[in-house]
Amino acid sequence: MNLSKLLAEDVLLFDKLFEDLFPDCEEPEVDMNDVQIALEDCLEESGRELNETIVVKAMQLYSQFKIRHGVMIIGQTQSGKSTIWQTLEKAQTRLATQ
Repeated sequence: MNLSKLLAEDVLLFDKLFEDLFPDCEEPEVDMNDVQIALEDCLEESGRELNETIVVKAMQLYSQFKIRHGVMIIGQTQSGKSTIWQTLEKAQTRLATQ
């Protein structure tokens, strides 16, 4: 699912529409605990502050990479774009070698 593109107010509306259209279908739970732990460990190892926003955005980027061929990260200067993709890169390397 592409919830990262929805506004927070629209997520509830989307969920209700989904339930109305597909009443017998349950949304599968995605377990990303190992990704979150790897991201947090990589942030701490690189000497960066453990920031929940960075972890959440990195997990959203990870989800986008699972369903898209290309992704652009845009935002203000010094907003954490490089930190997000670099931390995700290290976390994925860590997970691949476990």
